[in-house]
Amino acid sequence: MAPPEVNVTNRGFLRIKAKYESYGSEISDIQSKGFAAITSSTDRNLFRGMFATLEKLYEKFNDKWDEAVEYADTHEITPTFPSAADEAYFDRIKACYYNAHGYHIQVMANLNRSSTLP
Repeated sequence: MAPPEVNVTNRGFLRIKAKYESYGSEISDIQSKGFAAITSSTDRNLFRGMFATLEKLYEKFNDKWDEAVEYADTHEITPTFPSAADEAYFDRIKACYYNAHGYHIQVMANLNRSSTLP
């Protein structure tokens, strides 16, 4: 049996959701690379480059999240959005964002310490 058709309203919502999930995935990847960069000198340069994109990604993530909430309210999306799982995802990405900042501070401190050694 063919899967049920997704109506136009839900397709629009799914496009918005896919975009904020894409931004969230990138933020999570930056956090993971930051964690690795604390102990791995080979990951430090890559993390520093990735970190340069973090603010813009987080801004885009929040903008798309807000767009999804507004779209769901306007179009009465079923199931309702945001669900408890959606809220948990949002909180996890926010934690990834803050962790990435913490890792950046640690990486930069390690770089500064190693550059001042005799």
